[in-house]
Amino acid sequence: MRIAICEDEKRDLKRITALCQNILDNIHVSAEIFEFETGEDLLKCDEDPDLLILDIEMPGINGIQIKEQFQQASKKTMILFVTEHDELMSSAFGIQVFGFIEKKNLEAHMTEILPRAIQILQNYIIIDNKIDSRQVVYIVSEHIYSKFILEDGSEQLLRISLEKLEKMLAPVHFIRIHKSYLVNAARITKWQEKEVVTEHGTLPISVRMKPMAKKMYDRYCLEYARY
Repeated sequence: MRIAICEDEKRDLKRITALCQNILDNIHVSAEIFEFETGEDLLKCDEDPDLLILDIEMPGINGIQIKEQFQQASKKTMILFVTEHDELMSSAFGIQVFGFIEKKNLEAHMTEILPRAIQILQNYIIIDNKIDSRQVVYIVSEHIYSKFILEDGSEQLLRISLEKLEKMLAPVHFIRIHKSYLVNAARITKWQEKEVVTEHGTLPISVRMKPMAKKMYDRYCLEYARY
């Protein structure tokens, strides 16, 4: 994994780098960290980072302009913005922007946000500090609870709504196919007209959700060469 940090204040640059390395060590993730003091130097880099920690306000090319150039070039880099000014956040939102870190709360925000960003980059999320999303085949709504069907055939019940899980797990390719079902796209063995087949059963596809669900699954298949 490649992590780039672009920050014009050298003291803050070193502080962010040290904090990132400490967090990476704590969660046992290996990554190369590259430092840039200007947006111009960042844009000259030949290889795109997986994650970019980017100061919004910089002389010359600022963070928002860098984000726009990345979007125009269809780069897949995930961006975490660092800022001292909350009022700049509204213009910094974008498809690849994962979150915002305030410099005045750098340690607390980075410790919370960076591990979640890395999980998504590695294509998994730990749900409620208990369940690894990679082990989940599908999830069934049980009123205010959700039942997780795992790869080994076991089941776990958590007090969390399917609506909340749908938003949480969308970045790691879980698809809502029915009001009662959320399925891991990686666990679908066959997509049929009215149902999907998984290693632990066949699930219904609702008429209302089918167009969007199929579009999401097609996108997943193209990205991961399953077609």
